[in-house]
Amino acid sequence: MLAHPDVPVLVIGFNRPDLMRRQIERLRSWAPSSLYLACDGPRIGAADDGPATEAVRRCAELVDWDCSLHTLFAPTNLGCGAAVTAALTWFFESEPAGIILEDDVVASPDFLRFAAQMLERYADDERVSTIAGLSLDSPTQRARQSNSYRFTAMPLIWGWATWRRAWNPDITSVAGWHEWCDLDGIARQRQWPRLLTEVLRRRFNDAESGRVDTWDAGFTARSLASGSVHIMPARTLTANVGVSESASHAGYQPKWAREPEPMPWPLTHPEVVAVDRAVDRTMLVDTFEATPSGYCAKALRKARGALRR
Repeated sequence: MLAHPDVPVLVIGFNRPDLMRRQIERLRSWAPSSLYLACDGPRIGAADDGPATEAVRRCAELVDWDCSLHTLFAPTNLGCGAAVTAALTWFFESEPAGIILEDDVVASPDFLRFAAQMLERYADDERVSTIAGLSLDSPTQRARQSNSYRFTAMPLIWGWATWRRAWNPDITSVAGWHEWCDLDGIARQRQWPRLLTEVLRRRFNDAESGRVDTWDAGFTARSLASGSVHIMPARTLTANVGVSESASHAGYQPKWAREPEPMPWPLTHPEVVAVDRAVDRTMLVDTFEATPSGYCAKALRKARGALRR
């Protein structure tokens, strides 16, 4: 079994040095033996970015435990999509598997232990693509679940882990997604409500057009197209403290967000590597606010954001 410190960790930051400092402080108790720090470059015309990104990079000096430290500091701004894709590609050029944390993701010690066990257990099972730290099932569903985790059709990237075998730079591209991702066919097969399909379609279209600069839309579309599955714990093991007005995309607190919870040990495992489509459908509808009231709330947030800009 992988020892916790032997699991490499990639931390991705940008212009929030306070968050990066706190992330390094938390990692000190884990003391990973291989630590990778990536930071995008300052944006043209953003006067505060230069000092802020420089302060983020200086956080590497806070790594005072015995480890192999690697840094990737972009000289110019790549943007959210390209910067994260570059960081992940750089990470997996050197490591066969590992944990990925953005600067604002708080991961409990249980997540490190959970991810280490999952990375080893499913290392050669190419059906399994990622390991999440989030648990998004409703309290009722969680109470019914007898195992320590289940499989979902959706990658969840607020604290996650994966393998080199599941990654390549093109996996984040959403270009021409209609040609290789039959979203309507997937929705029919999984009996998704129409509004969930339309929410995902808009998400993919916004990324393809450049309206939203992100990497995970393409990652999600390709995951759905390939039919891969993702591990989701029965307890929340990570939380996002950067969901605020200054966050890149969110700017609000999702109703499903929870603080990290203790994971019962030892783990109990599902007998079959498969997604329970009915359970997953309920979770996806809730997560993506794919109901009339949820869709209206999302539209209202976007309108308010546009007025502030």
